[in-house]
Amino acid sequence: MHSLSSGTRVAAAERAAEMLTLRKRGLTYKEIGQQMDCSEKIAWKIVSRELRRLNERRTADAEQLRQLESQRLDALLAGIWDKAAAGDLAAVGVALSIGARQAKLWGLDSAAKLEVCESPQRVIIEEVIVDHEIMRARRLAAASAAGQSCQTTLASDESPCTTNAVS
Repeated sequence: MHSLSSGTRVAAAERAAEMLTLRKRGLTYKEIGQQMDCSEKIAWKIVSRELRRLNERRTADAEQLRQLESQRLDALLAGIWDKAAAGDLAAVGVALSIGARQAKLWGLDSAAKLEVCESPQRVIIEEVIVDHEIMRARRLAAASAAGQSCQTTLASDESPCTTNAVS
């Protein structure tokens, strides 16, 4: 086997890159083979291998970025957690927002959206209720930050399913 920097490997990498460039320009595998002095089958094999390598690299890069973002969100959540656990409504709102971002990052909410049930209305209602709870937490956090009474905020809060949840 040749070393990674050997002339043979470098030439093969350059050849594969050229084949990929030709494919991006719209050439068929037969045309690529004719230009690169190989068979259509070999052209397909080389281009496919290069595309697979690019996809693997992109997937690995995306996973590294997801891990980094997750670590950042964990650090933010750790910084606000004690205040949120102590009942600081502004901190609770921030913690919920961080949790929502983490769930989105890891695709935790997507399974609920794909749930098969008796009626599509049920899924829509469940999403509205979840959205309503997030908005309610944000309103409570804003009210707390503004020094307003939580009871007043809760009393004026409307349910997504009825016109007046609190009488």
